[in-house]
Amino acid sequence: MAGNGETMGSGIGGKIFRGAAIVSACTLLAKLMGFVQKLVMAGEFGVGVAADAFTFAFGSILFSMIVIPQQLIAPFLPLFVEEKEKNGEDAAWAFASSVLLVLAGVVGVMVVVGMLGAEPIVRFVSRFESPEVVKSTVELVRMMFPAALFMAMFSLAALLMNAHKRFAIPALGDAMNKFVVVLAMVLMVRAMGIKSLAFGVLAGAVVCVILQVVGLRREIGRLRFRVDVTSGPFRKLLW
Repeated sequence: MAGNGETMGSGIGGKIFRGAAIVSACTLLAKLMGFVQKLVMAGEFGVGVAADAFTFAFGSILFSMIVIPQQLIAPFLPLFVEEKEKNGEDAAWAFASSVLLVLAGVVGVMVVVGMLGAEPIVRFVSRFESPEVVKSTVELVRMMFPAALFMAMFSLAALLMNAHKRFAIPALGDAMNKFVVVLAMVLMVRAMGIKSLAFGVLAGAVVCVILQVVGLRREIGRLRFRVDVTSGPFRKLLW
């Protein structure tokens, strides 16, 4: 009996150690790819107009569009786990379906408004005096804005993965995102210039979502295309 207990304990400990090692490796890889991205960007664009336009478009506008939905759905994970334990997997995924549809709808509208109103947004938020910089920033914002929708979906899918105790793929997402950005710059910079960087941001966000879908392929069939406004956890999340 003692031997079995020790074996079970060591097995669980081994899984935890391997999981922690994988997550740490993915986090380190993401930081490395971020460093490489900065090096490639500096080598290709330096500190000119193009670099200023991208830095502002991503750092001041798109970053907010990515972070805000992530913060709003932060309470989703404990609510999903609680619903799963109380009422089962199907009820938990019904809750997840409601959140997914509302999140996609809200962020989708924000993306459309942001793309249509990119120029007044840039002029209002920035202090650029050069028409050239403003024009370049507006173009980059319009190219990258759809990435906010994919990153919102990635954030929700990553929480679902964590709820099922799968941490490697969400951790790998950030590294893959940066890798795709670097790859797009290297392959497309001659043809697209700074827009290759914006294309990489969008493509990286799409790749992140695809990774999560692959990771959730066994459970994704439980999603339902309806919003249950009577759901207890859904009301809590809205509150």
